[in-house]
Amino acid sequence: MPSIFSKLPLRISAPIVLSLPVLIAVAVLSLIAFWQARSAANKMANDQIVEIHKRIDQQLGDLLSMPARINRINAQMLDEDRLDLGDLRSWRAFLYEQAMAFEMLSGILWGSAEGEAVWMFRYPGKEGYEFGIKDDDTGEEVFEYRMDAKNQMSADPVGHYEYDPRKRPWYTNAIRAGEAAWTEYAWVNQDGGEVTYGLAYPQPYYNQEGELLGVLDAEISLHDVSRFLGSLEIGRTGMAYIIDREGDLLASSVDAAVHDSDLKRIPAHTSQHGSISATATVLNNDFASLSDFEGTYHKLVKIDDQPQLMIVSPLSGHAGINWLTVTVVPEHDFLDAVYKLRRRSFYSGLVAVLVTLLLGVGMASVFVRPIFRLVSHVRKIGEGNLTEQLHLNYGPEFVQLSNEINTMTEDLRDRMRMRRSLAVAMEVQQSLLPSDTPKLEGLDVAGHSTYCDETGGDYYDFLEVAGLSEKSAAIALGDVMGHGVAAAMLMATARGVLRSRCQEPGSLSDLLNHMNRMLVEDTGGERFMTMLLLTIDLEQHEIRWTSAGHDAPIVFDKETSTFVEYEFEGSLPLGLFEQDDYEEYTVKDVRSGQILIVATDGLWETQGEHGEFYGKDRVNDLLRRHAESSAEEISQHIRKELAEFRGPLSPDDDVTFVIVKIE
Repeated sequence: MPSIFSKLPLRISAPIVLSLPVLIAVAVLSLIAFWQARSAANKMANDQIVEIHKRIDQQLGDLLSMPARINRINAQMLDEDRLDLGDLRSWRAFLYEQAMAFEMLSGILWGSAEGEAVWMFRYPGKEGYEFGIKDDDTGEEVFEYRMDAKNQMSADPVGHYEYDPRKRPWYTNAIRAGEAAWTEYAWVNQDGGEVTYGLAYPQPYYNQEGELLGVLDAEISLHDVSRFLGSLEIGRTGMAYIIDREGDLLASSVDAAVHDSDLKRIPAHTSQHGSISATATVLNNDFASLSDFEGTYHKLVKIDDQPQLMIVSPLSGHAGINWLTVTVVPEHDFLDAVYKLRRRSFYSGLVAVLVTLLLGVGMASVFVRPIFRLVSHVRKIGEGNLTEQLHLNYGPEFVQLSNEINTMTEDLRDRMRMRRSLAVAMEVQQSLLPSDTPKLEGLDVAGHSTYCDETGGDYYDFLEVAGLSEKSAAIALGDVMGHGVAAAMLMATARGVLRSRCQEPGSLSDLLNHMNRMLVEDTGGERFMTMLLLTIDLEQHEIRWTSAGHDAPIVFDKETSTFVEYEFEGSLPLGLFEQDDYEEYTVKDVRSGQILIVATDGLWETQGEHGEFYGKDRVNDLLRRHAESSAEEISQHIRKELAEFRGPLSPDDDVTFVIVKIE
């Protein structure tokens, strides 16, 4: 080797000798930079697909909870005689407004025990809704009419045929079950431009004497579930699909066929869509049977030589629904930036070596320096330092590379900032909850609220109401539909409206009526919340309370070891319709030893590992066992027992309650 270089001029040998370490350094450091960046990106990719999958499950859960909410609302409307069973045609305007408000539903129906029926239905492949009616005027047939965008019904029916709701699967299954539950594949529609299976959520309706009056029903088509999945953002090019425990395909974000020409359901592993069939085949190979599948399953699979991240989990919590959700996102959705960084690093290193060969020792050292800076910067990114900017002012390639890295770092920083913002939002929302309890002799009060996300829609407050005596305490407790930022914003709005109105004298009914008008005006009836207002007057020994769609307080009398039931007529939640008829109730003979608890449904609807609800019976039993404890101690016992009952599961709803002991 020395003899070879001795024959070469220094101007040639020196650059060669000095460029060899540079060449090696460029190669090694570029590999290190790529490995560190890929490690960080892989972790981020796994975290992101888990978040994407959780968001899909949560949004599917919200979609599948719509029919239950619709049935509850309609049952309450029947209880309040706001829907006339003797005039089903008068339901048309209400059903149309309800269908427009919950556009993901295919239909809203009622079938009476006498065989009459009414519905508002949207058939896949057809525009708009059809109103169906079967009553004394139609005889044994049902007549369907087309509805236009102004809620006007066509003069002539678009179709009529013999129909008896009592013989339909959704009706018979509801009677057989005796309660609300999903009835899968209750119908197959071939009337419109598309063919799809439908899922019904029927609920039997009884009068106060226990006599069956009919069945309420709300339905979703598998086409609508696919359409809903298709509207979700799943990475950049990802997809999601749903299968049942038999492995049959039910819905997908890519509009894959779920049945063949004979209307037989298609096993997912035989789907014409390559990604669906490939991932379903992996599932079938890894699990002998999907019927016992539990937990969450992660796997990196290759489809057409492209790595894909797959995650599978059960979609539970809905009676009669036993599905699996599958999310598939290409790895390159998350790693493109890393591959670009590798290519740019390679080209930059090659340029540095060539320039070193031409310009010698000085230029070689100049171009080695930015490589080390690049490695150091990428290492800092991997360690979580996202604030420092990289400026490689050594040539246009390095400037472009640093700009790309800075852009990538800014994107990472924005995502981290979003997480921190959510944390700040959680702190801000927590600060809106009372920091202290009312200090009244004769009252022991404790409140608690836990959100299942960073922010939530539950709310409780201790109010100062104008005109209320000094011997009284006022308590508010509310529950906004849904979770997350939107629910938190509506909660904050409701809190502001309520506190502002409390500065003026008025009854509890006045407060709710005012809040309802304000919320309907702000949300247009698209979001709603339940609320309970309650005052305890120690001087008059009475409780005054009113409710907007919320459960009554639970009252335990320690002296008699019994529970006192507050009877009241149900009412609509706030924010749905304008009305001024929230009734206020008064309870006399409030005495020492009584314990009150007001809570959101997240308390008794907390689910254990086996899908069982915590239930009000457990709440009552806890109050009886700890009746001698203070309000705060009872609160701690509730939180402890809820955590033990839930086990390893994460909470899926906000939990808020206020405990009042009268001493």
